[in-house]
Amino acid sequence: MSVVVFGYRNESTAVAAVASVREQAAADLAGSEAMEIIFVTSGGDSSAALVRAHATDVTVIESPTRWLPGAARNAGVAATTGPVVAFLEADCEAEPGWLASRLEAHRGGHPVVASAMTCSGPSRPWSWAGHYTVFRARLPGQPAGPLAPDDPAAHGLSFARDVLDRIGPFDETLRIGEDTDTLQRLRDLGIDVWFEPQARTGHRGPRSTRELLADAYHRGRRSADYARLGGERVDPVLAVVRFVPRWLRELYGTVVSAWRRGRGERWRIVVALPWIAIATAARRAGYTAEQLRTRDD
Repeated sequence: MSVVVFGYRNESTAVAAVASVREQAAADLAGSEAMEIIFVTSGGDSSAALVRAHATDVTVIESPTRWLPGAARNAGVAATTGPVVAFLEADCEAEPGWLASRLEAHRGGHPVVASAMTCSGPSRPWSWAGHYTVFRARLPGQPAGPLAPDDPAAHGLSFARDVLDRIGPFDETLRIGEDTDTLQRLRDLGIDVWFEPQARTGHRGPRSTRELLADAYHRGRRSADYARLGGERVDPVLAVVRFVPRWLRELYGTVVSAWRRGRGERWRIVVALPWIAIATAARRAGYTAEQLRTRDD
């Protein structure tokens, strides 16, 4: 198996991300099994040097200029040799069982495997709210099973090599959505995704309410930019008039989706509800602001 850990200016988290995979490889793989880790970074910070110092067995690929996610993924894939390729973003950590459960699912005949997301802290309502607004479809309470490629839970993927060869490289022009674009190609080929809740990826949530709102607003702007690339047209008046109804619809969808998939952590959803409400409002505000900005341009 090959694991590509990739990021942009993640010097504060890169070493932990790589270590989370290396530790599992040492603990979970049998002697006859091999695994390689490729770390891909760009932006010219110290991420590459830090990983080299802490993990001499990891292949490091770096670019002084920024690579968008698709380019980083492609560079990593080109350096891999394993029959299965998994991806981990450098601001996340692979939780125990992430590696073994993926391999088991692939051995079970599933060519593409999706992972669950957990909130790795801090244990505060604003962190939980950030987690549920972004990853509501990928909670580990969802049972294992097949997903259509357009299911929002179909992310955090690992691929059989032949599938990667068939779908071709990731789109290197997209700031976000390069994995969604790949899922569309899987759909065109009739390849389903297997959701494996035991493959859990930890992601740190916002450290304060202010950070929660800033992150949600930024995500909203990026989502609007991605929608614009898809041909979405904007009427400035309607964008403002529809703000509240669309915010309420997004809030409802977030809570229902998180509740359905959040078995074992529903009390957190209740506690975090006020923060979920303001986070979805901030995301909708960012989306609307970006729509109006690009309309004016």
